[in-house]
Amino acid sequence: MGSWGCAGITNIIQKHSLTVDGNSTDAGDLLQAQGVGGATPSTTHGYAFGGRTSGDTTLDFIQKFQISTDGNATDVGNLTVGRHGCDGCGTQTHGYASGGTNDNGTRWNVIDRFAYASDGNATDVGDTTAARDSYNGMSSDTHGYAAGGTSPTPVVYVNTIDKFQFGSSANSTDVGDLTAVTAHSYGISSLTYGYSAGGWATNNRIEKFSFSSDGNSTDIADLATGRDNGSSYAI
Repeated sequence: MGSWGCAGITNIIQKHSLTVDGNSTDAGDLLQAQGVGGATPSTTHGYAFGGRTSGDTTLDFIQKFQISTDGNATDVGNLTVGRHGCDGCGTQTHGYASGGTNDNGTRWNVIDRFAYASDGNATDVGDTTAARDSYNGMSSDTHGYAAGGTSPTPVVYVNTIDKFQFGSSANSTDVGDLTAVTAHSYGISSLTYGYSAGGWATNNRIEKFSFSSDGNSTDIADLATGRDNGSSYAI
């Protein structure tokens, strides 16, 4: 959603088919034009949370929109603290928002959780290993992952892979490293592996790490061109 500088951001919700190649279509609108937020899907709805406006106002609301029917998003709750650059992952029942930063540059290590079955505010269920933003998020059946990101004072990119357990309130642990420091990369999940692709500054690496055993990622391929600020997807 938008770019890091939040220039030219929109409120458009777009969709495209996963079975037939083709262009995306306009399926609805978010509550307002915003960028650098987090996102995660349930089986029926898409969720967008946090972010900031073109005027650099940090947002805390959780929005949802229906997947099967085009329509606008609605405000269904709030994060425990407003922030942008937070990553998203989730289970079949809950969404999670990790880390982030606000408009004065304060970075957070909070892990928020919110329920899909009932609208409401998020709750703080743990902390990442350090206060960072611009992670990429992945999900296994049992754990959430936050990889890479930007740490404060001094501001540096990192290669840490954090994981935390779904379904319980607990802090994350450092379980490995990406092949290089990165932020604003794409996070993708299969049933068995987490993938990190691209990232700042426009690298083209595709790397993967195992969900079944903790360890470092490996570089397995390249994107056609280097890019950053992608979105996450779970298979």
